Amino acid sequence: METTLDADGTVCVPCAGTVIDCSNGTTSVVICDDGNPSTINDVQTILDCNGEICVPCMGVDTDCATNTTTTLPCNDGNDCTENDMETTLDADGTVCVPCAGIPLDCASGPTSVVACDDGNANTINDRQTILDCNGDICVPCMGTPTNCNEDETTIRQCDDGNDCTVEDMETVLNSDGTVCVPCAGIPL
Repeated sequence: METTLDADGTVCVPCAGTVIDCSNGTTSVVICDDGNPSTINDVQTILDCNGEICVPCMGVDTDCATNTTTTLPCNDGNDCTENDMETTLDADGTVCVPCAGIPLDCASGPTSVVACDDGNANTINDRQTILDCNGDICVPCMGTPTNCNEDETTIRQCDDGNDCTVEDMETVLNSDGTVCVPCAGIPL
């Protein structure tokens, strides 16, 4: 508005208007990014006439401790866990508790008994127990001890390499052929 003299149009009060600002102008709420990964639904209020920011960009806090969450089954990719679960924030799916499961061990996980070699020549049927998911050894490799005094044996012919003996014989375990009594003959 300006005020002019009717007689000759001289400007008495120069043209001026009411300054429009965030308190008296029309505004809009627009989507923005406040740069905080812990907030959602970020918005700011701007003055329509020139885009001036009236209310800075900010979002709603997505705090896992105080907002609603959901815990669901998942797969953590580890064969040695079970009952894998993940907790997410309902508002935006933010992961509050990453996918993880209960670790399996020799007491809780499936195991298998497999053949092995315990390195002891005086044992047979060597076996160890392993955790199926990763092969960890649950029960170390061990075999059944061979006992020449208690297990079944066989006396068989042999050659002791001495030309001055006859009827060379040795005693072996039937289970694995372990020599209990070395090859020897009757002297001539």
